[in-house]
Amino acid sequence: MTGCSHSEKTLELTTPLDSLFTHSLPANEPGGAILIMKGDHIILSKGYGVADIESKTPITTNTLFNLGSISKTFVANAILILQADGKLSIEDNMDQYFPDFKNKEIASKVKIKHLLTHTSGLPDNRSVKSDSIFYLAAKDAENWYPVTQT
Repeated sequence: MTGCSHSEKTLELTTPLDSLFTHSLPANEPGGAILIMKGDHIILSKGYGVADIESKTPITTNTLFNLGSISKTFVANAILILQADGKLSIEDNMDQYFPDFKNKEIASKVKIKHLLTHTSGLPDNRSVKSDSIFYLAAKDAENWYPVTQT
């Protein structure tokens, strides 16, 4: 009885996946980078298409992408995993995780669920790119209108 080695099984999977992505993401059009892993083993890691149409710069596994708002999905999933593991609850107040928040009244009312559902009262026009912790810890009660409904 013979069996396939780990590398042979990976090759059997990699070839059709590579063909699928090559066909779906043509080399001369905007594309993406793919990473498929099983445990610590990389099954497929490759760039497809171009990062810039004018310069025809090909996408590689090192190409940086602007993820925009998709990072919110990753954060929400991570929070829910931590909740499932019993490490936090979406009912926890903000003051548990931001003890330096200047306005304790606000921090004690805003829950993780409010942050996840964009109902915390944090204004949309706030620029936090340079120092988000500073802005979160700023004393600015007049800018906060946390949700009081359950």
